[in-house]
Amino acid sequence: MPVRATTLKRDPASGNWKARKAIPTAIRDAYATANGPRHEAKFSAPASEREQDAKALFAEWHASIEAQFKAIRDKQDGVGGTLNRKEAHALAGRWYTWFIEHYEPILDTLKVDQWMDALADDMDAIWRAHFDDGAGGLLRFDWEGHQKARLKVLAVIAKNSNADAFLAISGEQLKPSAREEFLSALLPDLNAALVLLKRRSGGDYTPDPRPQRFPTRNKAAGLRPTELFAAYVLASKPAKNTVIRWRNIFTQLDTFFPGRDAGSLTDEDAFKWREDLRKRLSDKSVNEGYVVAAKAVFNWAVNERKLSHNPFTSLKASSAAKRKVKVRERSFRDSELKTILEATVAPTPPRMTARRIASRRWVPWLLIYSGARPGEICQLRKEDVKQVKGAWALCLTPDAGTIKDHEARTIPIHEHLIEQGFIEFVKAAPKGPLFYDPNLLRKEDTDPTNPRRHPAEKARMVLAEWVRDLGVDDPDISPMHAFRHTWKTNALHAGVDKVVRDFVQGHKPETVGDAYNQLEGDKGFAILQRELKKYPRIQLT
Repeated sequence: MPVRATTLKRDPASGNWKARKAIPTAIRDAYATANGPRHEAKFSAPASEREQDAKALFAEWHASIEAQFKAIRDKQDGVGGTLNRKEAHALAGRWYTWFIEHYEPILDTLKVDQWMDALADDMDAIWRAHFDDGAGGLLRFDWEGHQKARLKVLAVIAKNSNADAFLAISGEQLKPSAREEFLSALLPDLNAALVLLKRRSGGDYTPDPRPQRFPTRNKAAGLRPTELFAAYVLASKPAKNTVIRWRNIFTQLDTFFPGRDAGSLTDEDAFKWREDLRKRLSDKSVNEGYVVAAKAVFNWAVNERKLSHNPFTSLKASSAAKRKVKVRERSFRDSELKTILEATVAPTPPRMTARRIASRRWVPWLLIYSGARPGEICQLRKEDVKQVKGAWALCLTPDAGTIKDHEARTIPIHEHLIEQGFIEFVKAAPKGPLFYDPNLLRKEDTDPTNPRRHPAEKARMVLAEWVRDLGVDDPDISPMHAFRHTWKTNALHAGVDKVVRDFVQGHKPETVGDAYNQLEGDKGFAILQRELKKYPRIQLT
């Protein structure tokens, strides 16, 4: 039976955002022990959350649940790292900080006294079950040396500390023996954490000296570069396109250093890796792609105390790297633009989908008249084309997909687009995306380190290939991004105000003073209308 995808929806009664994820049968007992629910994990966010914020919270929750599932499966399969005694205490220190930060905000509803009593009762029951001398006395509670008592004590510690949830959220994968070592180290810290929470609940916020006693641990020990990258993705949540590009880089690192963990790589290793890449790649690709990615992820690992050193920091741009010679402008020449725009109204091949036909017909014109990024146009939805103060406009919003800097903007639609029938096309289109199949969005990413490309991105790539096939194939220009350069040049030539040019294209203001020019709202839209009327009509004849 196929697994139902986890989707985010509004509750029709309350308006709250909700989602459910089924807990696989094989791990239900372990998950319930650590978290409570046995059959479903549930997500909820208040109705007041904006859609993009709710989606971000949902993605974080879903990644955390998947990480917990994986950690439980790995534990069942015996997969994971090992710990020596010092590393176990270092991990216990991280748990201590996490536990206090997790429960301190809810002290008003937390019954710490009952928690401490329940823990003491559980330990006392184990003591009496295994260390009663038979004459009414009790022997020394040497639980670590008694196999049955040890397993019971570790289970009590795990239950009361939420240790398995901590391990999953932290991306820690431990072998069963290492998990036992960690739990064993945790008992005194669990008691100390509960005592501290009790003090805090009584208003005593005296600084806690306990964290100073914990050693530090290289958490990346045993993690391959791809696994370190996975931890980075879960924690930092970089843009999907960044994940797609960088994933191959870390896969290549794994291949170049077979069997090596990230913490073992040296400056010399990093240098050899870069020099090997330069044998087959341009210096620009190596320095601005591979080295930048490695530096960023390993820097994150150092900042998170997962590594003590970043071997890629020492890599500087190669002295042999040469700046690419600029042989032409980055905008389209008149003949190139004419070729593309004439093809938009040419007959289309048979059996082409309606949205593919629509993307060929309208996306190039939208780009040359809006200056927007190709991805922003390819992800347009019917609801993003609307009237503002009686004029038609494009609303470029993160709700539709990727927007750089996550800032929405509204752009007046050029009158020539309206004359060509763009508004009639939008009105006749079904709700949802205009230029790609919405069913493609229903496929959920199950691996955050290997996300699917957004269908709008695929639509952009297909259009770029089409432009090349038309004969606009100069390798020194981008077949889609050149529209932005062309728009900017045309707008400059027409005398469109610079602040407006930057805003329309989603560029940051150059100065603090420019940032004070607000082009959102009614007054801002009126300014945009006034300036963009200067933008020239594109003539094909």
